[in-house]
Amino acid sequence: MEKNLLNYTITQNDNALLPGRSTHYDTIVLTSEGKHYVKKPPFDIIKESASKTFLTYEGSTQLIREKLGFKYKVPLPINTALGIYAIPTMSPSHPDCIWLFYHRIESIEDISEKSVLNKSKVHFVDGTSLSLTTSCYSLDKQMKRTQQCIDKFDAGQALSY
Repeated sequence: MEKNLLNYTITQNDNALLPGRSTHYDTIVLTSEGKHYVKKPPFDIIKESASKTFLTYEGSTQLIREKLGFKYKVPLPINTALGIYAIPTMSPSHPDCIWLFYHRIESIEDISEKSVLNKSKVHFVDGTSLSLTTSCYSLDKQMKRTQQCIDKFDAGQALSY
């Protein structure tokens, strides 16, 4: 089912946020129920969704950088109680950044060819998939970083000082 929305909050059923280049929408939300078209950029949806659970994007990324040493493409906890963590495919401020949701990823497949290197297919738990021009190596690294964040939060450490 497709919906056109002005605002959106990330849920447990979301697979990815893709930049939309339309006068009618700025983000395509891929969910287990279909697609939603949102008149708000993906990065804004990420920041607003995180702040609804008392986590700011800036505070979370700074803390994760300090505690885990990640400098770039920092995974972001959106809702730790529900296990929702977002993974950026490139710099979050880049207009082509796609956000994947860790808990929805079943596997990542390298589909690079001689003519097109650094191409991957992300398979989601609902049976859908998404092809990206991001290397399998980079996505695997992002998955491992996100697991480190989850381990910290799930261990009750909440990245405390």
